[in-house]
Amino acid sequence: MEKTTKPPLPVVLIVDDDLAYLDKLQRALRGAYAVYTTTSGVEAIQLIKALPEVNVLVVNEDLPRMKGTELLRFLNEIFKNADAIIKILLTACATNGTTIDLASYGRIDCCLAKPSDPIAIRRKISFLIAQRSREKRSSMRVTLDGTGDIRIETGPLGDAKLVNLSENGVFLKTLTSFPEGSALPLRISLPDGRQYTVEGRVVRQDADQGGVAVEFLSLDDSSRLSLLQFMSDYVAIRDLAELKLRYPFLRTDEMVLFSDAVKIESLIREALVRKVEVAAVPARSGNPEILTFAEIRAPDACLLAGEKLDVKFKTSDLLFVSYQIGYATYNFETMISRIAPDGRTLICLYPRVMFYSEKRAERRISPAGDLRVEIPLPPPFGLKLRGRITDISPNGMSFVAVEGAPALLKGTPLESLGILDGEKTLWEETGEVRHVTRAEPHEGSGLKYGVQFGISRMSIQSVNAPEPDFARRSEEAPERSAHKGFAGLPPDFVRTSLSSPHVIRLENRRGEEIVGLINTALPLSDKPVPVVIVPPAFGKTKETLFGLALTLCENFRLLGKPLAVVRYDGIRKKGESHNDPEAEDPPYEMLNTNFSQGADDIVTVLDWLQANPMLRASSIVLLTFSFSALEARIVLRDEAQRRRVDYWIACMGTPEFRDLMVRVNCGLDFLEAYQLGIKLGVMPVLGNLVNVDAYVADGVVNAVATLEQAREDMRHLDLPITWIYGQFDSWVKSEFIRDVMSVQVDAPREVISVPIGHSARTSKEGLRLFGTITSLIYRFLHKQIIQPVLPGRRDLEVMRRAEKDRLPPRTLKNRVKYWHHYLVGDDKLIGFDVMALSDDYQQLMRDQLGALELRPGDRLLDLGGGTGNFVEHLMAGGGELPSQITIADLIPEAMQKASQKLCSRFPVLLEPGRLDLVALDLEMSRYLAISRFLDGEVGTFEEMAEKVENLTLESAIRIQEDYSPRLHRILRGEHITAAHDDWLKTRFDLQEYRIITDFNRASRYVRGLSPAKPDLRRLIMPGTLEGTFHLPVRAGWYNKILMSLVLSYIFDPAETLLEARRIIMPGGLLVLSSMRPDTDASGPFTRLLEKIESMPADAMPLERPKTLLIESLRSFLNAAQELVDLEEAGTFDFFDPEKLEALLEETGWEILRVVPSYGQPPQGYVYVTKARETDGKP
Repeated sequence: MEKTTKPPLPVVLIVDDDLAYLDKLQRALRGAYAVYTTTSGVEAIQLIKALPEVNVLVVNEDLPRMKGTELLRFLNEIFKNADAIIKILLTACATNGTTIDLASYGRIDCCLAKPSDPIAIRRKISFLIAQRSREKRSSMRVTLDGTGDIRIETGPLGDAKLVNLSENGVFLKTLTSFPEGSALPLRISLPDGRQYTVEGRVVRQDADQGGVAVEFLSLDDSSRLSLLQFMSDYVAIRDLAELKLRYPFLRTDEMVLFSDAVKIESLIREALVRKVEVAAVPARSGNPEILTFAEIRAPDACLLAGEKLDVKFKTSDLLFVSYQIGYATYNFETMISRIAPDGRTLICLYPRVMFYSEKRAERRISPAGDLRVEIPLPPPFGLKLRGRITDISPNGMSFVAVEGAPALLKGTPLESLGILDGEKTLWEETGEVRHVTRAEPHEGSGLKYGVQFGISRMSIQSVNAPEPDFARRSEEAPERSAHKGFAGLPPDFVRTSLSSPHVIRLENRRGEEIVGLINTALPLSDKPVPVVIVPPAFGKTKETLFGLALTLCENFRLLGKPLAVVRYDGIRKKGESHNDPEAEDPPYEMLNTNFSQGADDIVTVLDWLQANPMLRASSIVLLTFSFSALEARIVLRDEAQRRRVDYWIACMGTPEFRDLMVRVNCGLDFLEAYQLGIKLGVMPVLGNLVNVDAYVADGVVNAVATLEQAREDMRHLDLPITWIYGQFDSWVKSEFIRDVMSVQVDAPREVISVPIGHSARTSKEGLRLFGTITSLIYRFLHKQIIQPVLPGRRDLEVMRRAEKDRLPPRTLKNRVKYWHHYLVGDDKLIGFDVMALSDDYQQLMRDQLGALELRPGDRLLDLGGGTGNFVEHLMAGGGELPSQITIADLIPEAMQKASQKLCSRFPVLLEPGRLDLVALDLEMSRYLAISRFLDGEVGTFEEMAEKVENLTLESAIRIQEDYSPRLHRILRGEHITAAHDDWLKTRFDLQEYRIITDFNRASRYVRGLSPAKPDLRRLIMPGTLEGTFHLPVRAGWYNKILMSLVLSYIFDPAETLLEARRIIMPGGLLVLSSMRPDTDASGPFTRLLEKIESMPADAMPLERPKTLLIESLRSFLNAAQELVDLEEAGTFDFFDPEKLEALLEETGWEILRVVPSYGQPPQGYVYVTKARETDGKP
């Protein structure tokens, strides 16, 4: 007898902090449902993420920390398919048993008074599940309004009212009883005269509604198609008012309706060919699902493709469909006719009308009366251009010029224009032509112009700041102590300023805390000093710009001039400042960020500078980066605040929100979605989860969304402004900067370009930028140009480690899970393989292949080979193959993907011994560092700060400075007696005491004096003695080893390099690559996006449509940005050449050559090395 498999039980998640009631509910539901419980809203979100599916959510409104409705709101924002979950809210509300449908919460299926009987809740859950099941119909049906447009003759039933109609049957309201299964002839008459005679069968009687459901038995295909066309016309929206009524979240004042059938078909077919993303928004919610067109069957149906559509939608759902071609957005409404059995295709009604969305910062209105414009033209024309105004707003207008008038070009400045009503001049303006098109037939026969008011242009000054002195580092200059700035300084001032961060804490008006750091060039006194305020860039913390603070203070100190630099973490942003409970941990720290809060933070710091007793400002320089330029604009447009700031430097700053967001999100236009009323919810932006809807709405309210709004602001900002942009920054458009900076105003303006991308922190280019900023600020304060000196590498490292070490370590919580997502991808996205299409990445592959000089007979080991991209490049090139290729990586699934990808394309790799794939951890045992210390291979204890996690550099230096024979014995594992313990406590602070005792326990463990893994209080030593002390490879087996972009992500790379030296043959080559410090993602990702978007359909990789590639690129950009954030936090290390060369020297490798690689300018480099010979032996 064949055994049948029981269907899985529906999953019910209960969230309630009343443990007794929770237990009662769980016992009542057990057996019929798979029940999960939690007392916390935060834990509920984690459970929903972890479980494969949740069918029913029962949540108490009165939860601690996070209310039940807040949980539902959060759920609705984070999960696109939140409406698929049945939600029951337990509350004291009076609307017991009702359904609520709110835009912020999503659909709440039922509200029940608490405490409700658990058995009643069980019955309600059963009813709601059954109700949802009935909603999933096999074909579309249309509810009719009883207007009499369609008539039906029912024969035996007598008088009957048609309630709803589908292609498969009807529901008739009648007083006549008819048994189920009975035959029923029908005659259907449509308004256009078409008639159908159909044989039907009663399939259901409904006593509640008083009628019968009848199934069609004899409807032919042409009649069925005719019915579908009728239903399509019946539900089609005919005007914008009707659209607004059905979709209240849409902003219909931004739309224009058209019904040209040829134009509609051509636009949909273009979207099909281009495989553009389509946002499909159900009428019952504002949550979009991203789909693509699969097929067009004009004029009957259009097919939309996606995944699990049978779960997310149901037949008869009305959908608002939106997609973008170029800079235009097109929209239409449709209804789902059928859902394919595999859940991957929606068969929808073909649209009869479409809507075009106009993009404007301000809503324009059609003028009342006869409004005209009159524009005096300069010589040689010597006449006035006249036209009729078609629409107007406070910021601009459109007008149609009279026929035969001279044509104006986009960008033409209009020094004078008059707005006239009849012959009366209402007012005069200046402006600039922003758009030129041909007028529509109903508007006239001339050209139509779009004008922005208030824009006058001036020439802007382009400045070349003095180059920093790279040949002379500040700490290396022999005359450093002789500088006048050092005279009279306390002996330890410079060292303390580097190694002991000065933390400040201040509150805003709501009592929320801002945490900052102060660096000073000279000791503070009661005299006011110039202050530089540095707000945080998007997704960055105050520690990111430590190199800037050091460069500023070091140069001012050398010149004997006072200066204070204030960096701080923003409220509701990353870092130590106040955040909301649900956003305290990564990756949610930026969840509730907004421009208003950023502007308020700047004002709070300005207020603090006026009120605090420690630091008084003689002048204030506001120095912003990236998105904080928009927050500065909000502050500075207030004249009272503007008078408090003496000079503004915008560095890598964006003048507007929209274009930058489109670029960093791979073409996804947040502002467009907001203007249409489409909810995007919580989405990753540069590796940070952000409530996009609230973020964009705040940008719109604060008028920082568009370039037109930036021009308007710059008209009024009467203070000196310098705007610095990177020549290789592909995210911020330099033409936008020059545009807004050329707006006429009575204040100095200058624009400076520097040879850098979008990021600056510790690279040579970043330090050059900081030197430029230093020179500009010194010139502003002291009217003198200086050649800045760069801080020394050791000073930079001491300050970096000091600021990093005072914070909790930031690590990957689940290393394997992260690298799996990074390499393999999730939800059918392709992970790292999307980079195989990048020309920059292919350049790196070519450079590595050339460096390896592969020949037949070679044995190649690709350490950290991921999904086999390098070997794929090698095989596709058709060159000579090694006799053995081994790919090794941490992630087994990456090895599986590599095997499938390579062996299916290159059968030669199936030969025995040709290709091996090994899943292994390149991270060597953390206890190796302790072992080397015990063996005397480490020179000083200070060196252990790089080898033991959570051993701060400052503590290592203090322990080294107080080193003694007794301490040496303790560190080597001698039993700590009571006398030893007393001695340590009297000589060292608590932090150093715990480090020493932890180190002692680790030494005893390594030496076998303590059998159990030590319980450490300060140091972090993951793994055991059984960890990876050696890779599972025979010594001297491979003669070629590649480590492509992997060394930066290993905690102790020296140990891995030493192990690579053991397994390489004498004379063999080690080729390794690394990204450089301040790696700029803007160029490589923008170039790859442009390449994908321009690829014709027949050039796309197999089974990888354009939409999948763009979504994969968007996902990978966010994953890669998380790596950059971890590198900035000190978890990883994108090596500068000096550091990597020192590391190779330390581990016994001789550098043969270095090849800059990965784009132009190069974002990485390839090192070609071989094992250094010692005493004649390698």
